[in-house]
Amino acid sequence: ELLLLSGANPLETDRWGSTPLNDAIKNERDEVVKVLEKHGVVRDDVDTLTSGEFASMELLEFAARGLHDLVRERLVAGVSAQFADYDKRTPLHLAASEGHTSVAELLLVNGASMEVKDRFGRTPIDDAIKNGNKDVLRIMKQYGGDVPAKLLDARASSMERFRGMDLIDHAAKGRYQKVKESLDSGVDINYRDYDGRSALHLSASEGHLHIIDLLIQRGAKLNVKDRWGSTPYDETEKGSHVEAQGRIELAGGVSGAELGNSNSPHSNISPSDSQEDSGPSRVDSSKLLHISSLHAMSLQSEKISEVKGVDKYV
Repeated sequence: ELLLLSGANPLETDRWGSTPLNDAIKNERDEVVKVLEKHGVVRDDVDTLTSGEFASMELLEFAARGLHDLVRERLVAGVSAQFADYDKRTPLHLAASEGHTSVAELLLVNGASMEVKDRFGRTPIDDAIKNGNKDVLRIMKQYGGDVPAKLLDARASSMERFRGMDLIDHAAKGRYQKVKESLDSGVDINYRDYDGRSALHLSASEGHLHIIDLLIQRGAKLNVKDRWGSTPYDETEKGSHVEAQGRIELAGGVSGAELGNSNSPHSNISPSDSQEDSGPSRVDSSKLLHISSLHAMSLQSEKISEVKGVDKYV
């Protein structure tokens, strides 16, 4: 009632063509219906959606939000997977746009078309491509969609680069939780940027002990050199991060000068066949246990917070 008194339009429709009165009737809000009628809204003023139309609109909403179980409920109840909204967008359009792989597959199993075009001439495949949702594209290809393999490969390569740079940025800015989430999601811990610098290089440069410990525990390569021949060990020395230097040294890290000239700074291919690139595999179990203990202590004693105002890290 306060909103109505403040000038709210009671006949305004949402994206599904539903008015406040539609919603009140649908959800059996009798008191709200009375308030709307008190302010002059009559049922003849609106086209009340049928229960079937509401269910179809809900299917679109659930698909857009990735709510797999609710999408399945609507499909089991008989709602068509081909239902389209006012922009001719189907549930598959929305799931493909948002990258909801399991929902997309559920819709495909239930007869959703990958070729139907919306008002803007785009198919669900187009939406998946536009938003870089390679997992959805793979599912579509499995179900007969016209998705070129080269496109999938190119998308994957681009996405891996983006995720690798994201990891490096988080490491540089001391974002422990973000680094952990990136690693948990499968990002290459040894990814190196255009200057050959890894997440360990950047965390060492800034002296972020908790991130250094995490990267070492997760198997980061200790002795990779960047464009200027520096290893993570060298970075701690440049920044006078004595404790960080000690931890990297304990794990087997050395300076670039000790490695010679055989380490390429630009390869993101696993350098496991290079002695200079050896990582924690050279560390015995007692050292790893010690590093793990240091890691736990640093998390307890150091308040982990995102570093503010750091725009550049090279």
